[in-house]
Amino acid sequence: MKIVLLILQIIVAIVFLIAGLLKLTNSYKRLIPENKLEKNNEKAQLFPSRYMRIVSLIEIACSLTLIISVFVEGLKVLSVITTIILIVIIIGAPLTHIKLGEHKEAAITALLLFMMVFITFFRFLL
Repeated sequence: MKIVLLILQIIVAIVFLIAGLLKLTNSYKRLIPENKLEKNNEKAQLFPSRYMRIVSLIEIACSLTLIISVFVEGLKVLSVITTIILIVIIIGAPLTHIKLGEHKEAAITALLLFMMVFITFFRFLL
């Protein structure tokens, strides 16, 4: 079970690291396709770019913390706190993707949310 948790933790960390880096390096308009901007202009501007930059920095820091906590055994509590922070960040992502009509992305973020809840629950127990 510990190996499964470590693998899931590494997968979640890599996904959040890539997502955070993409949000940090790309402009906000490049993250949303043009047809989504034209069709749902009021919904596409739900979050200001400053908010997205802060979220991306938090995602990068939390993903690096998750990776470090895999290799350092004494940081179990830190990994639980980090996954709770990431759960708080991503809890609205599936709803936002559904509002934008991106059902595939909503399913992926919901799966990622489930994986983080799984990691948090079992890391807390073990």
